Amino acid sequence: MPLKWEGDKAKKTFAKTARGMVMQSALLYKKNVKAMLNQKGGRTESGLLETIRTNSASGKPGFKRREPGSGKRAQRIGSFASQPGEPPRRQTGRLIGSIEHEMIGLEPKARVGTNLEYARALEFGFLPNRLKPRPYMRPALQQSEGAIRKIFGRKIKGRRF
Repeated sequence: MPLKWEGDKAKKTFAKTARGMVMQSALLYKKNVKAMLNQKGGRTESGLLETIRTNSASGKPGFKRREPGSGKRAQRIGSFASQPGEPPRRQTGRLIGSIEHEMIGLEPKARVGTNLEYARALEFGFLPNRLKPRPYMRPALQQSEGAIRKIFGRKIKGRRF
C-alpha cells in the first residue's frame, strides 16, 4: 500500500483547530475580566441601583435612581470607590462595556482589552495623580490560566494523517 502525503490537509486542520482554541481562550478571558469588574460597590453601598417612578410637586412624572431596599439615593460617582489593589468598582459601566476581543488576521492570535484611556491607569496606577493600581486584567488572566491550559491540552479529534 503506497504512502499518501496529506501534509497540507493536516496543516489546515491544525491551523483551524488552533484558531478555535485561541478564540475559546479569548472569550473565557474576556468573561473573567468582565466578572472581575462587575463586583459590588460604585455609586451605592450595595452596588445596585433601581429606577423609581415619582411625581413632582407640579404633578409631572419623573424618575429617581435609588438603592433597592433602603431607598437611599445614588451618590456621586466615586463615592464608594475601590481600594488600591482590588479591581475597580463599577461607577458608570463604561469600562466593563468597553472590554472587547478580536482575532488577529488568520493566525491563531487574539487580543482582549479596552480602548479607554483611563483603563491603563486603573490597571497599573498613575503616579502624577497618585492613583494606585487597581488591577483587573492580570488577575483575570491568572484566574483563566487553568482553563486555558485545558483548552490547549485537548487532542485534535477524529483526524488521522
